[in-house]
Amino acid sequence: MAKKEKALIIGDEIREKISVYRDILNKELGYYKKSINDEDVTIKVEDLHRKICKKSTTDKTKLAKATNTKNKKILYVLEPNKGAKIRNAIIQILNSFEYIAVGVKLGVFDRQVIKDLYITIFVKFYTVFSEYIVHYNDMYSENSNTIWINFRSLAIEFIAEFDDYKKEMEKLIDE
Repeated sequence: MAKKEKALIIGDEIREKISVYRDILNKELGYYKKSINDEDVTIKVEDLHRKICKKSTTDKTKLAKATNTKNKKILYVLEPNKGAKIRNAIIQILNSFEYIAVGVKLGVFDRQVIKDLYITIFVKFYTVFSEYIVHYNDMYSENSNTIWINFRSLAIEFIAEFDDYKKEMEKLIDE
């Protein structure tokens, strides 16, 4: 099977898989309402903590993240119901995008097809959740900063190409 055909098939499968998770993020975080042109499009880690975690001064579990707030140590612990559902949705989408990005990197998927299918989604998701991605890496990758690295790399490339891509698409529409 050719790289373009593989990219189209995988693109459709992943788009279908992540739609459920995007719906969760829309319901809980207003994801669909966010525009990459908005100044406040990036969800701040503290705002996400308020949505998915509960504060604790005693919990010492692995999922607790210490934060200094005016010299008072506060631990944020994942809220097991709604919080876990939101966090899982973010991680499932990021893992799916990492899969696509690795396929592009290895030449399994055609980059142009993936770009045509996903540029807007990659740019938006990376922009909205960039602080959380850094935060998650700080918590779990033991300072190696490698979690979702291929997605981050491809998303940054797509961000650099986004304005030109939009102009290209506008020309097609005008024809």
